[in-house]
Amino acid sequence: MSMGIPGEELRGVMQGLDFLVGRNKGLDVPVGKKVAVIGGGDVAIDSARTAFRMGADVTIVYRRTREEMPGIESEIEEAQAEGIRFEFLALPERIEGNGKGAEKLVCRRMSLGEFSLDGRRRPEPTEEIFNLEVDTVIAAIGQQVVAETVADQAGLKLGRSGRIGIDSFTHETEAEMFFSGGDAVTGPSIVLEAVGAGERAAVKINEKLSRNLAPQDRPEPFWRRTLVNDTEFDPEAEPIETPAMKQETLPLDARRSFEEVELAISKNKAHQECLRCLRCDYREQQ
Repeated sequence: MSMGIPGEELRGVMQGLDFLVGRNKGLDVPVGKKVAVIGGGDVAIDSARTAFRMGADVTIVYRRTREEMPGIESEIEEAQAEGIRFEFLALPERIEGNGKGAEKLVCRRMSLGEFSLDGRRRPEPTEEIFNLEVDTVIAAIGQQVVAETVADQAGLKLGRSGRIGIDSFTHETEAEMFFSGGDAVTGPSIVLEAVGAGERAAVKINEKLSRNLAPQDRPEPFWRRTLVNDTEFDPEAEPIETPAMKQETLPLDARRSFEEVELAISKNKAHQECLRCLRCDYREQQ
């Protein structure tokens, strides 16, 4: 999503997802020595930690405080431990540059005002302006769903928010035999939400396609069948009072590479963790 500020067209300014996808594909996506990442979500944290491993000096710029950051808590903590700097209550206003590309990110200091509909306090501008020296700016402030193409092909009308309308129970749209879910319906969210919507829609599609069959001939979604648990398990046994294992990680001074941060655990530790597990698949036999 565009930041909507002057200077976005400068060389050295890129989108977070483009940066991450390019790196994962092995493409040459260079960054400079001084990188500013705009945003506070998972893409912003991933972009910052990736740029850090490429040798950059990284600063995350976020318009709210640490408490309002939507990124995964453990990832934020790891980023801070690795030495990535955070500029909280800061909103980029423009990017300045020279003939070679970006060189300065101009930000306005913010303060928190009243609560907004998402439960977080709304950032409000102050009179304070400050600059960050940069040669790369990575924007990771969110994504926008573009559902027009799908809607046109299916003959659907989009709502005022630009999203596809559905029956919330069946996931069926106004077009016959056309079901929808995920970001096109809810707006940008996490992958698990989209997967869940796909599963619910699949069940309803199955029901609709088999509605003319006799009840005993209608296929049942295999993933919803209750499996018999043949593992020895005593639900009456006292829980083992062993604290959760502390995950061993790569030393902080060794994280300028793309080596796995979370290290493998020993067989004994894995067995200990298994003994602590709650058996969510347990079903008492009737």
